[in-house]
Amino acid sequence: MKVNPLMLVVSLLVGGMMFYGFWAATDGNLAYSLTPSLAGLVLLATLMAVRIANPRLSAVIKVVSGIFFVVAVVMNILLVIWTAALPTLLISNGLLLCAWLVLVYAIGRSKK
Repeated sequence: MKVNPLMLVVSLLVGGMMFYGFWAATDGNLAYSLTPSLAGLVLLATLMAVRIANPRLSAVIKVVSGIFFVVAVVMNILLVIWTAALPTLLISNGLLLCAWLVLVYAIGRSKK
């Protein structure tokens, strides 16, 4: 597994813009803007910056990460608009990241 430094910087910049967008939408509430931004940043960095030696496995992991990234962004936008409680935001992002980790781990462990 290799990390592409340029794409890592791009994903960090996009994550920073996501943070600013959520921060502006929540009137400067740090917890409400930091949680979705970090969850999105983990998925975005995996989607853009990480390369795996097996191209087929890499493509599958990138597709799964992309799907989870879109789901996470839509879910967090809806939760911020509806001003959900902070525990709801934390638990939903935590469950989404755990599901993503289990799925990526299962894909990596598969023999095919």
